[in-house]
Amino acid sequence: MRKIVAIVSSPRKGGNSDTIVDAILDGTMGLTISEVNLHRLNNYQYAMDCQACMKCKEDGECHVADSLNKTLEDIYYADSVIVSTPLYFSDYTGVLKCLIDRMFCFVDKDMNVTLPKGKKLVLVITCGSDIESSQMIAKILDNILVKNFGFENVGTIIASEKDMAENREKILAKAREIGKILVS
Repeated sequence: MRKIVAIVSSPRKGGNSDTIVDAILDGTMGLTISEVNLHRLNNYQYAMDCQACMKCKEDGECHVADSLNKTLEDIYYADSVIVSTPLYFSDYTGVLKCLIDRMFCFVDKDMNVTLPKGKKLVLVITCGSDIESSQMIAKILDNILVKNFGFENVGTIIASEKDMAENREKILAKAREIGKILVS
């Protein structure tokens, strides 16, 4: 039984990021899953940046009281995490940046990562422009989440508006296959 957290940082419900995440989750269906938690970050009423208060170094919990705390808790207990973002001006969304900065609570005062090991990661990057920007952002997110936090990247999907129009079924089939990996 696996716990999966899907983080959608796009404001466009039913858009490319959303569609690809849905296909990944479809790939997990019928397999042994105990729980899927979908977090649509744009729906949160209030999401603050890390305040560098350092209180998390005392007890491992973020003390900023807002909507991101449940997402942080779900990431901690998840076996697999899907992170999706569209690109705006060649960068990932601001609300995803807030979440990643708040993941500082998963690092203790001696700079050791406190997340349980073995978490699988899938990155979904969508854009309306060039693929090069998406590849660069995928590399940055991979660096943050794999190198700094110890996630195991089991798949990255990069799709432009053109890709989704021309290769939609191929992209969604890849997403479903990655979903199967998450629960294997």
